[in-house]
This record gives sequence, C-alpha cells and structure tokens, in this order.
Amino acid sequence: MDVETVRRVLLDELEMLSGKTRVELDLKPRTVKREGELSRFDVELELEGSQEAMLKFLDALMAMEELIVIERLRLAHAPVKEPILRANLVIQKV
Repeated sequence: MDVETVRRVLLDELEMLSGKTRVELDLKPRTVKREGELSRFDVELELEGSQEAMLKFLDALMAMEELIVIERLRLAHAPVKEPILRANLVIQKV
C-alpha cells in the first residue's frame, strides 16, 4: 500500500473507533516524514467524552495492530461540562 492509502486507513480507523467508544473526535493530520524506507506520519487528535469513554478509546488505540506511538497525551476536565474530559494526543504511525 502506498503512504496515502495507509494514512487514509488509519484516519478511518480512528473515526470508527471514536464512534464505537462515543468520544467526539477532531483529527488534524500532519505531513508524512520519510526516513529511508520508513514513512512516519503524525496525527493530532482532540477528544471529548466521559472518563469511561476516554479510557475505552485509549485502550482500543493501544490495542490496534499497527505500530502507534503516542508522543503526547494531555487530559483535562472540560470547564463547562463537569463530567466530561478533554484530551489532546499526538500519535505517530510507523
């Protein structure tokens, strides 16, 4: 598969995962980085959902078959919606 196809598949999987876990998702793909034969690309994810939904999403993310590296993870309470969490992640697909 070419890099763009792999990228599209990952983005589709993340969107499907957010639907299954009931987490609101905003994807911000970044440019592809090539290192010889290896291609890497980063995706920034903005998530919002209950604590239970957020944990289900993160657990499913870590269980994906692809090699995913979480470069950054920030969690915070949503100021207006008390039982809701917001998360910001940067993941890297290798």
